[in-house]
Amino acid sequence: MKKIPALLIFSALIGGGLILQSQAQARNEALAVHVENAYAYATTSVQKNGAVFATFENTGKNDIKIISASSPIAERTELHTSGMEDGSDMMRMREVDSLSVPAGESLTLSADGYHIMLFGLKKQLTKGESFPVTLDCADNLGITFAAEIKNPGDVE
Repeated sequence: MKKIPALLIFSALIGGGLILQSQAQARNEALAVHVENAYAYATTSVQKNGAVFATFENTGKNDIKIISASSPIAERTELHTSGMEDGSDMMRMREVDSLSVPAGESLTLSADGYHIMLFGLKKQLTKGESFPVTLDCADNLGITFAAEIKNPGDVE
């Protein structure tokens, strides 16, 4: 059996510790997002889709790129945007690849802008309840928050 010098073992431990420390710092930086006013509208028993709205404030030094969302309450989730179709009076909704929250700025999800679509709801969304939503970011980190279920008239 070959002996490994103690200095080599110590160096490897320190190096590994620095890598873990760097990963933790990166995670803390990515998690420098405050989620405010996260909600979804209540649905009826026949509605199979819903949407999540919130404001994400990035208090970190790095931009955050959200590449997907998930929730156990829906079979599928997608990042979407809504807006007026070119040259018409029709509102159109479409999927987007990602959402960006620049460092020091915020992004508000709303019915007439970016939002998270919930497809194939597994149960009715009932006012007063809440459910978890997880955002997956480009740096392989996740942000989980609770979306409160509200009636449309209850939202300011």
